[in-house]
Amino acid sequence: MRSTMIACAGSVALTVVVLGSHVESARAADPPRLSVEHSCAAAAKGAISIGRDQEACMRDERAAQDLLTKSWSQYSVAHKTQCVGMTTQGSPSYVELVTCIETMRDAAAIEKADALSDGAGAKSPPSLPGRRAIRGFRQ
Repeated sequence: MRSTMIACAGSVALTVVVLGSHVESARAADPPRLSVEHSCAAAAKGAISIGRDQEACMRDERAAQDLLTKSWSQYSVAHKTQCVGMTTQGSPSYVELVTCIETMRDAAAIEKADALSDGAGAKSPPSLPGRRAIRGFRQ
């Protein structure tokens, strides 16, 4: 029992350290530094499109890194934290990080616009017959 508790405590501590580093990366003035060479090498090996070699991948990664560097302060800390955590493990990618952050930003804007239109008297779409509303989900 004691060894199980120690193992569990170790897992929790590791999780806190890993998540803590993502929060720090998101709050930093610049995007995290990623080593994308291995990701591009793996992508080039599996590429089925002509011209999608490792150098093309690296060009895309550099362009995404430049975009992140220019726009990093404009993204929310919550979106950066979540996306850094999801896209920097395994095969890190600036392209995936940009895609994640922009998707999160756009989804938040849509959600905000929906909330504003619902408050202005817009009708909710009708529910399907035989379906019950699920708490927390709009129908």
